Amino acid sequence: MTVPDYGSTPQVGKRRALHLLRSMSPEERRRLLRTIGQQNPQLRAALEEELVLFEDLVLLSDDELAQLVLRVWRHDPNLWAIALRQSSQALRNKVFRTMSASMRDRTGVPIGDDATSSPL
Repeated sequence: MTVPDYGSTPQVGKRRALHLLRSMSPEERRRLLRTIGQQNPQLRAALEEELVLFEDLVLLSDDELAQLVLRVWRHDPNLWAIALRQSSQALRNKVFRTMSASMRDRTGVPIGDDATSSPL
């Protein structure tokens, strides 16, 4: 993986760190952020504040996620199919709980064991 050359200022260093963190697996990212936090808690907080990932959707309430699912679906129904293919099972299950059966079927993404039907 190559990191874009943003120049060299404190803000640039932060952008590089965010770029690297976004490319890591969730476990690696947590481990690195924990290590950064031991040395510099303020930097860890600043990075976490700007480090928003697709997997963070699992943190939304069911109502918030349902609104987002519907807005994205109306824009382009195929986006959920693309996005959910590489997502965690926990996120897939949560998203699927907010979708109607026909929406879930159209994604073509396998449904996990604990996804339940709760149409919009």
